[in-house]
Amino acid sequence: MLDITKNGERREIPIDNTLEEMFNSMPRGLESVYVFTDSKTGEPYKSAKRSFGTALKKAGIHDFRFHDLRHTFASHLVMAGVDLISVKEYWDISRWQ
Repeated sequence: MLDITKNGERREIPIDNTLEEMFNSMPRGLESVYVFTDSKTGEPYKSAKRSFGTALKKAGIHDFRFHDLRHTFASHLVMAGVDLISVKEYWDISRWQ
């Protein structure tokens, strides 16, 4: 559940059991409400795009944008048999990036 979003609305983002387990097993201090923080400053990361770019370079992946992940997400839902109304709802939820 996101209590604070860009437009000020509360938003729920569905996650699967694997992701929930990963988040629950991550070590984090009680001093921060954020999941991902810079270990040097303790501040939350402002954007994942820089790290995403670094990961693409290390993996040798070219001509791929952060936004393409949304398309991949939607394609996998359709291939798994999820109805298009639900895909649209998930698509709208994923716009919080």
